[in-house]
Amino acid sequence: MKEHINLLQLDVLEGKGRSDGKLQGALLPLALLLLAFLGGAFYALDGKERTALKREVSTILQQRDQLRQQIASFAAAPFSGGKVKEDPALSVLKKKRVWSEALEEISLTVPEGVWMTQFEAGADEGVRFEGFAVSHQKITALISALERSSVFQDVLLDFSRQNPSERRVEFSIHARFRKPV
Repeated sequence: MKEHINLLQLDVLEGKGRSDGKLQGALLPLALLLLAFLGGAFYALDGKERTALKREVSTILQQRDQLRQQIASFAAAPFSGGKVKEDPALSVLKKKRVWSEALEEISLTVPEGVWMTQFEAGADEGVRFEGFAVSHQKITALISALERSSVFQDVLLDFSRQNPSERRVEFSIHARFRKPV
C-alpha cells in the first residue's frame, strides 16, 4: 500500500510534459524582441552622441577659422617706419597708469623698519609718500631703493623730522613715474 498520493502526472515528473515546449517557444521570441529593443535603444543613444559631437566639432572649426582670420589681419597690418601703426585706443591704454604695478613695486621696495602712512598721486605724473621710520638710515635706504626701481624716477626727500616723543623719524618723499616703454 502507498503511503502518499502523487497528484502530478507522471510525464511532468519525468520532464516529458508539453508545457515545457510551449514555454520555450514563447521565451525565444520574447528574448529576441528584448535584444532587438536594447540594440535599437543603444543605436539611438549612439546617434545622439554622434550628432552632439559633430555640432561641437563644427563650432570648434568655426572658432579656429575666425582666429586664423584675426591672425591674418594682424600679420597684414600696415607698417610705418618699421613699426606697426598703432590703434588710438591702444595708445590711451599705454598712457594709463597701472596702479597695481606701482603698489606692488612699493611693497617690494620698502625696507624693514619703514612704514608708509599715506600714498598720494599728483596731477604732474608724480606721487608723494608719507610715513615714518626707525632711523634716518632707513629713509635713505628707501630713497635708494625707489631710485633703483623700474617704476619711479627723480626721487626727492621733501622733509624728514625726528619725533623724539615717539622715537621715530617722519618723512615725505616725492617721485615721478617712469614713462612706459
